[in-house]
Amino acid sequence: MATNNNFFGNNISEEMQQRQAQRVKQSQKLLKKLYHDELNPAYSAPVVKGLKVIVVVSIITIMVFSSLVTLKYNNFIFMQEEVNAKKSMLEAAIQRRHNLFGNLAQLTMNHAVLEDIVFTHVADSRKEFVDKLNLNEEQKNKLLNINDNPAKEISPMEGIVSALSASGQSPLGQMFALAEQFPDIK
Repeated sequence: MATNNNFFGNNISEEMQQRQAQRVKQSQKLLKKLYHDELNPAYSAPVVKGLKVIVVVSIITIMVFSSLVTLKYNNFIFMQEEVNAKKSMLEAAIQRRHNLFGNLAQLTMNHAVLEDIVFTHVADSRKEFVDKLNLNEEQKNKLLNINDNPAKEISPMEGIVSALSASGQSPLGQMFALAEQFPDIK
């Protein structure tokens, strides 16, 4: 029987060496299996009844939803464009109303100025006409201050026509009364 020295310097027989080699191989196998189990555990999902039905229904639901979204996409875009168009029409109406209000205010001011100019010109023309007539001071004052009698209101032209008829110039006064017509400014 052959003997060998081991690591510690003891003599070992061949038979013991073989057993020792078997133990090392067996330990290596066990370690290999242990590491394999740790790295790749044997996992099995629990058995669920009707799993195939759930998967099929889920896939069909996803397909129906995606097809509806695809079909309705154009409808969504159309609705968005319709909302944008109505919004722009509203903004245009508000801008138009704003512009019209400004124009109305300016037009009113222009008419007020025009009315002032017209009535001032008519009053100045009447005064010049009365000054050109050969009337005494009492008649001139009566013509220029027509509304001295509040109970009987007469227009300035009626006063001039009556003064002219009193002075004997009736046709000229009537012609002037026809020529002087105030515009109806609104």
